[in-house]
Amino acid sequence: MIVMKFGGTSVGTAESIRQVREVVLSKLGEQPVVVVSAVSGVTNLLVEHVQTGRDVKQELLQKHREVIDELWQTPPEELLQYLAETTEQTLARAAELEGAEKSDTIVSLGEQLSSKIVGSFIAEQHPARQCVATELFVTNDAFGAAEIIDEPSRHNVRALKNEVRKENFVPVVTGFIAATKDGRTTTLGRGGSDYSAALLGYYLGADEVQIWTDVDGMFTADPRNNGEARLIPEITYEEASELAAFGAKVLHPKTMRPAVHGGIPIRIANTFRPDAPTTRIVAETFRQHEVIAVATKTSVVMVNIYAAEMLLMKGFLARISSVFSEANISIDIVSASEASVSVTLDNHEQLEAALTKLREFSEVSVNENVGVVSLIGQSIARSPALLGMVSKELADMGVELEMVSVGAAGINISVVLASGDVSGVAKRLHSLCIGGEK
Repeated sequence: MIVMKFGGTSVGTAESIRQVREVVLSKLGEQPVVVVSAVSGVTNLLVEHVQTGRDVKQELLQKHREVIDELWQTPPEELLQYLAETTEQTLARAAELEGAEKSDTIVSLGEQLSSKIVGSFIAEQHPARQCVATELFVTNDAFGAAEIIDEPSRHNVRALKNEVRKENFVPVVTGFIAATKDGRTTTLGRGGSDYSAALLGYYLGADEVQIWTDVDGMFTADPRNNGEARLIPEITYEEASELAAFGAKVLHPKTMRPAVHGGIPIRIANTFRPDAPTTRIVAETFRQHEVIAVATKTSVVMVNIYAAEMLLMKGFLARISSVFSEANISIDIVSASEASVSVTLDNHEQLEAALTKLREFSEVSVNENVGVVSLIGQSIARSPALLGMVSKELADMGVELEMVSVGAAGINISVVLASGDVSGVAKRLHSLCIGGEK
């Protein structure tokens, strides 16, 4: 059994949905379970409705109706009825809610509609059935970034597995969404559809989780910005997690967690080039002291925190971490001394609230004009020659460093520098450590 997740671009048009069906039908011998995102652009439309209150119902219906009309000469009446009723009922239910719960209910609509369309289209060629993940994944009530409750989720997915094997159909599962024990709709946060696929793979005991997207896989650098970038055929969970965390957009870092626990390989493949080479993410490879990728982040926020009275006192770092945690802000890189801490932040939507609390017990400065360049590879941080080479090259380029970090697992060396230096430094280090296409 395999899990096949298709993102928004893979289900964004009638043509792409036809391609998805071909890919799925080619894998019938492996008992595929399909996971889909919302049609490309739909989640943004729904988020706009949440934020501004603009009525998007007709625009939403029209967008999906256009796809349906291109897929069928005579659209199934049951599909059209589902489209209209689900949209109406979901928006009406959301109108009675507030805050993050209301938002989750509204944005869940995209996956509900796309999964019904894709499932119905596959069913023209092979038995297939929509499966809304609110009936599979049980979470807490942390709306917007809900956490999975293991036992009931495992039970529900195993029941689906038994049903699939008994009736031989392709489940088309809504990515990104779930529900509380009492049936309130939740979402799994950023990268939620990939995470849904990985969770399904874990609970199903799948042979592989496949993430089908619009690129061939993971690259040694961003191919849009570096002509020397090349595909990575095989990469470890740890390396892929670091690459995702430090800029690669093809996979969200938390997707790796269920795969690691289950020892399930993840494959990144291109929906529009299904025969092209892919990237396979596995537990172990035999590479050592080799840089396999250079990742970048621009427009990073760095916060410097200093409190003289905290000198030699315990708990300073924990206190800072709790402030960011309460604001739902993730810390990327940390550099700490006895009385000062510098951090870069993964998300900073609630930054002002966090800064207000930090200033109650420390001096705080913020630098919003920095970026990060990260070298990634097994045991590279244990290579003095590599560390020396990086320092020399940056000095020769006249680049001033804001922070240097060596990952605890030894597979990541990151430098924080001015945003304007990121591209040049990344290309230079990629050329020296990896080179061009072999």
